[in-house]
Parts: sequence; C-alpha cells; structure tokens
Amino acid sequence: MLTETADPTLELDPAAQTRWIRRAAEVCRAAARGDLEQRLLHIDTQGDIGALLHAINHLLDMNDAFVREATASLEYASQAKFFRRVLPEGMLGSFRRAARSINSATQTMDEKTQALREAERRRAALEGEFQAALALVEGLGAASKKIGEVMDVIRSIAKQTNLLALNASIEAARAGDAGRGFAVVAGEVKTLANGTATAITDIQNQVEATQAVTRDVIAAIERIWETVRHESGA
Repeated sequence: MLTETADPTLELDPAAQTRWIRRAAEVCRAAARGDLEQRLLHIDTQGDIGALLHAINHLLDMNDAFVREATASLEYASQAKFFRRVLPEGMLGSFRRAARSINSATQTMDEKTQALREAERRRAALEGEFQAALALVEGLGAASKKIGEVMDVIRSIAKQTNLLALNASIEAARAGDAGRGFAVVAGEVKTLANGTATAITDIQNQVEATQAVTRDVIAAIERIWETVRHESGA
C-alpha cells in the first residue's frame, strides 16, 4: 500500500535518490520486456521518491496478477468452465497516488524558491549555503529527469496491458459463448489501461513542471552566486 508521507527529513541525499531512480528504471525496463517478477526491494526512503518506488511495485503486482488471472481465465473459458474475474482495479489508483506525490514535490520546489529569495537578501553571510543549495537543486533536477524516464517505461507497460486486453478479447471471441463473460472483463481491463495512460500523462506534466521550476531555481542560484562572488571579491 502506498504512503503519502513526504517528510523531507526522511528523503535520501541526491546521489542515493539517483541510484533508486536508476534501479526503478531497470525494473520497469525488465517489466516492459515481459519480466514481471522483479521488484524494488528494501526501499529505505519515505519521501516523494519512496512513494514513487512503492507505486511502481504496486503496478507490477497488478500487471503480474492480471497476466496470471487472464491466462487461467482464457484456459477455463476455452473449456466452457467457470472462470475467475480478472482484477479490474488498482493500477489507476496507484498512479493517482503517485500524481499526488509529484504535486507534493512541486510544492516543495516552490518553497525552496521562496527560501532562495530570502537567501539573496542575506547573500553576504550565506555563500556556503548557496553552494550547497546549488548542488541540491541540481541533484533534484537530475532525479526529475530520471522520473520522466521511468514514466516513459510505465507508459509502455500500460500500452502492453492494453494490447494484452485486446488479445484477450480476440481469444474470448474465438471461445464463443463460453468466452463472452471474459470479453466483458477484457473490456474493463482495456478501459483501465486507457485510464492509466491518461494518469501517466498527468504525472508526466507534473514532472515537466517540476523540471521547469528546477531550471529556474538553478538559474537563480547561479545569478545570486555570481553576485556574491563579485561583492566578496572572489
């Protein structure tokens, strides 16, 4: 189950966040190749990145369950036997929670922008803090870019789920009356996949907005740092 805890004090440093995002991309790419067994294990961050990692695990669980249920149901339908209902819910809710995490990250960036404006008024005494802030924001920018890459991979998984639902509908049609009920379930899964794709687009928009804010913050810090260096004679 996802957690919406986004306490900045619980987040890892930028380097650790980047490692987690890289690992998430590897797991998602494996899933896109058809390997639904891999998971992100021993997640040790509870901030925005942690919420995203848990969302990816949940998505993979739902896809794995769907593939298993769809395979069994098609087999039963072809034999005119009772079939279990494919799980039709869960993925979209995961992406909605992930979207809320991205929104929280965007709000955090806005707060940091305000903090930098205050730092500009005290720049003569805060040179060291400016350097640290620049490194932090650059790390967040890199993490946002990695999140965008992960979203691309997840979008690919959603497309594959849609294709799987289409194939299931075809197989159900071949099964005749015995597959009619499963065709309804396949239609629901297709609708869910389309909804997931829409949610992914929303998340991608939030990521792009975060990246834009990050670029603005980096530019602002660099301007302030140049002013500090000039006034301090560095």
